[in-house]
This record gives sequence, C-alpha cells and structure tokens, in this order.
Amino acid sequence: MKKKLLQLYEGEKKGIEKGRQEGILIGKTEVAKKSLKMGMKVEDVAQATDLEVGLIDKLKEERGKI
Repeated sequence: MKKKLLQLYEGEKKGIEKGRQEGILIGKTEVAKKSLKMGMKVEDVAQATDLEVGLIDKLKEERGKI
C-alpha cells in the first residue's frame, strides 16, 4: 500500500513539473511573438528568451502568414 502511494505521489510530482515546464515554454513563446511584433531581431529575441533561433524563425514565419 505504501509503495503504491509513493508511486502515485512521484507520478504527481513529475506531472506537476512537466506542466510547469510547458507553462514556462508557452510564456517564453508569447514574449518572443510580442518581441518580433515590436521589430526586434531574431537573434536578440532568442537571447532574451533563451529559445533557439530556429524556433524564433518559425514564429516569425507564422506571424507573416497571419
């Protein structure tokens, strides 16, 4: 019984951490989109958000399609 509870607890902790990391990524992506909209260079946005230049390029392309 204790082992099962411990497994559930550990699983819950992992799920919470995964959700936290996804939330951080979403936030960084939103900041990157706004920064691009303000005219910032891709390299500067990547440096400010710690996102890869390739991802920033994709966001910029998507923004151009809207």
